[in-house]
Amino acid sequence: MDGAMTPRPATAIARAAGADPAGAGGARRRRRTRAAAVAAAAVLSACGSAARARSAGRPVDLTVHTADGRALRTVALRGRPVVLHLFSVGALPAMLDVDALNDAHDRGLATVIGVALGADATDVTVAAWAGESGAHYPVALGGQDVLAGRSDLGPVTVVPTTVILDAVGRIAYRIDRPLRRGELAQRLATLARR
Repeated sequence: MDGAMTPRPATAIARAAGADPAGAGGARRRRRTRAAAVAAAAVLSACGSAARARSAGRPVDLTVHTADGRALRTVALRGRPVVLHLFSVGALPAMLDVDALNDAHDRGLATVIGVALGADATDVTVAAWAGESGAHYPVALGGQDVLAGRSDLGPVTVVPTTVILDAVGRIAYRIDRPLRRGELAQRLATLARR
């Protein structure tokens, strides 16, 4: 295959940035562009991959509705940890998190609520997802305030995002990526020791 027909990713990035990868100094520009792309990826990865602990702040007041119309309000669940799993019904990583969420729910470590976001989150799709995923916990629709970042949870830029509220209802942890094996149980155990 002719290399001129299929640009390499670094070349495509350099062209998008306005550089001439084949011109004088093209190699230097490619290195700088590649270095900038690597640095940007590292920053974005660090922002989206770390579980951020938050202990200060006011309690979260969020109401979501299940597909069958039940209202679930976080202020009514105070007294024990609450796990809010924000996801899109079309995203595979949300399905991969179900086992950890079921474990936390079944063992009584926390009240777990799945919160579906996005245009594909309707009563029908959420009910179907809940049945197909094998979720043991309630699954609700997030609503426009959550989707637009106007809720007490703030902007949700990545799905899945898992928000763990302490017994008072404040955000203790926010994990902006799929859960790692054992991570949810570890975070809940740390929260229980506080």
